[in-house]
Amino acid sequence: MKAVEEDAKERAKIKKRSEAEAEKLKGKGNAAFKEGNYPEAISNYTVAITKSGSNPVLYTNRAQVDQLLQ
Repeated sequence: MKAVEEDAKERAKIKKRSEAEAEKLKGKGNAAFKEGNYPEAISNYTVAITKSGSNPVLYTNRAQVDQLLQ
């Protein structure tokens, strides 16, 4: 039972770290968007999604930038 608890704690740490990385990438994407660098913004949002795919804002931001490129 102790191993299961330790595994759960380790997974929680990994998830928290991934979410923090995704948040940093979202910030970079937002900055790139403000600068008009849309391909970089999309790239940052996409990588952020791979880090934390449960944040709907990342998908929305990427979709909005993609619409500007079309």
